[in-house]
Amino acid sequence: MATATKSDVKAAKPRKAKAAIVETQAIQGDNTMTDTVKDIQETMTKAASEATEKATSFAQNAGVKIKEALGKSGETAKEVFEFSKANAEAVVESGKIAAKAAQQVTEHNVSLARKNWETGSAHVKALAAVKSPTDFLKLQADFTKAQADAAVSEFSKATEFATKLFGEIVAPLQNRYAVASEQVKTRFAA
Repeated sequence: MATATKSDVKAAKPRKAKAAIVETQAIQGDNTMTDTVKDIQETMTKAASEATEKATSFAQNAGVKIKEALGKSGETAKEVFEFSKANAEAVVESGKIAAKAAQQVTEHNVSLARKNWETGSAHVKALAAVKSPTDFLKLQADFTKAQADAAVSEFSKATEFATKLFGEIVAPLQNRYAVASEQVKTRFAA
């Protein structure tokens, strides 16, 4: 067997030193890699935690906002229902006024027809009793003038009645229109 010489020993020492350095570097590299992995894990954990907090906060805020929106839409629906109900009531009120007026007009027309029949019958009897053509023409002229005056008077009354009636029928609808315009102004002003 050959014995190691001093030069062999010297040559072996640097190899051990190099191996120790490489081993130290490998251990340091492992620590550096471990630290890097730990840093990445901490960063990911922190990011996941922040994302979870933000998502939770968003969900809570969204829940509150949805509740508010549903509350507002419920209030709006209630307001729309009440507004529509008031509109329908105004239309019904107008209809009642128109129906009452139609009844009054019918009663008036029946009364007028009865009066005209009686007047016409009396006139025919008076004409039958006339003895001279001059009296006949005078009676007929007086009757025609009275009928014309009555017609003008009736037309005047009918016009006045219709004007008043139209105002009464339209009044509930005008009131609803005023309320609607006020609500529109209020909503757009806000």
